[in-house]
Amino acid sequence: MNAPDTGMVPLPGPGVVDQTSRAYNNLFGYGTIGITSLAEQAAATNTSFDFSFPAGAKVIVMTLSGISTSGTSLPIAQLTDAGGAQATGYRGLVSNTAGTVVVNNTGFNLTGAQVAAGLYDGKITLHLHGSNIWIADSLVARTDTNAMYYMAGGVTLDSECIGIRLTMVNGTDTFDAGSAAVQWE
Repeated sequence: MNAPDTGMVPLPGPGVVDQTSRAYNNLFGYGTIGITSLAEQAAATNTSFDFSFPAGAKVIVMTLSGISTSGTSLPIAQLTDAGGAQATGYRGLVSNTAGTVVVNNTGFNLTGAQVAAGLYDGKITLHLHGSNIWIADSLVARTDTNAMYYMAGGVTLDSECIGIRLTMVNGTDTFDAGSAAVQWE
């Protein structure tokens, strides 16, 4: 099958693309061409940010910009499979430069302490290890003070990952500032 003359030039290597570009390149045999960015979501008193993508992702990156919450519950990232957001089975821990340690339980903890007025920037990166096993690491800075949080952990899903959720441990505190974005490949 020959590609129609659309004026589009196939990308020779990895690059940031949208879903249309990815589909075009796969349809005409150019193959996967790199990272797909999903729309950024701004905080609007919601209890979670939910991002969906097709099964088959190997790497997921969620970035946070100026995130703030209404309370003191820890922000967490949860992976989503066919059964919804997984809320159990997370391994690993988050720590900070002062030595505070919090164990992952219901999601990947992104901070070890939370204050309602705090502003947080950072990212969590997840890699498919195999057989629905995901390995994660994150770096998040509280930018209104001098605090840095780092996390490493893993989780095994029941089926293929099709999304990621940013929420809080208690599920009731809301986001009141900032935004989150997701890229996957």
